[in-house]
Amino acid sequence: MSPTPHVPGTFSALSADIGIGVGGDYNPEQWPRETWREDVDLMREAGVNLVTVGVFSWAMIEPEPGRREFAWLDEVLELLHDGGIAVDLATTTASPPPWLGVRYPETLPVDREGVRLVPGSRNQFSPSSRVYREHALSITRDLATRYAHHPAVRMGHIGNEYGQIDYGDEAAREFRTWLREKYGTIAALNDAWGTAFWSQRYADFGEILPPRRMPYLVNPTQSLDFRRFSSDQMLVCYLEQRDAIQRAGAERFHSAMLPHAGADSDVFRGVVRQGHDLRALREVVGTPVATRAPTLLLCARRTVALSGHRPMERSSPRTAMRRPTIPCSR
Repeated sequence: MSPTPHVPGTFSALSADIGIGVGGDYNPEQWPRETWREDVDLMREAGVNLVTVGVFSWAMIEPEPGRREFAWLDEVLELLHDGGIAVDLATTTASPPPWLGVRYPETLPVDREGVRLVPGSRNQFSPSSRVYREHALSITRDLATRYAHHPAVRMGHIGNEYGQIDYGDEAAREFRTWLREKYGTIAALNDAWGTAFWSQRYADFGEILPPRRMPYLVNPTQSLDFRRFSSDQMLVCYLEQRDAIQRAGAERFHSAMLPHAGADSDVFRGVVRQGHDLRALREVVGTPVATRAPTLLLCARRTVALSGHRPMERSSPRTAMRRPTIPCSR
């Protein structure tokens, strides 16, 4: 897959237009339609000039396979544009609708214990699943085509907090392919992994699995390779959607929300290597600051370094609250 360079100066042009971006995630689909206009009025009063829309809207836009419901999003974008608020439009692909996992169980991730994770929360997809990636590309293309030149849409938000790790059969298949490309021969892999230890020597790539739950310690080089492979899989997901967006002519769709730290952290460097600007840093809602401080600092310093020491945008984790409008049942 050949990299497609981002359009230089896009973020700078936006900053020149609206000044310092002030805002955060906006999820109008989670609230009654009657509150949308009030939301915009309150945003204007608070000085908000940039919001991210659609991060978790896949099920609303595609309630069943192939059927698109864009009318509500059209209305939201018009309201925001009329209010002078720019939009960072998301691809929605971070959380597939439940029907995808029900119809195609292979799209659901499997954890290290061998448990397949089901819909009901978020991020329930395997980056290695070709079926997931096909559906993600389909909705990404349709969004980009429809809103490529919408005056409200000034940026694009590709995926969200890339960090999904899968240990299932989909990942196992792609992991073997990744290992073949890296090592060339099974002998080279055995030598690199030190498989003479504990009788781990492999006769064929087809015998290799992700580092799932084992009776004792996991081979450290196998674990490291799997972390690098997982990072590459997430990068492929990002690049596929980015390239589909740019082919649709939506040149302003160029941002991404990246993970804070952890096993998938190499994806930061991969995105930068592909010509992408890192500008977003975000805290995790509900996590005590004292326990998050070291990880947050690491993420901040790494992001600054990889972005070439350019300014970053930081959003607050505790501003997305609205007083409930529906009485809570006991």
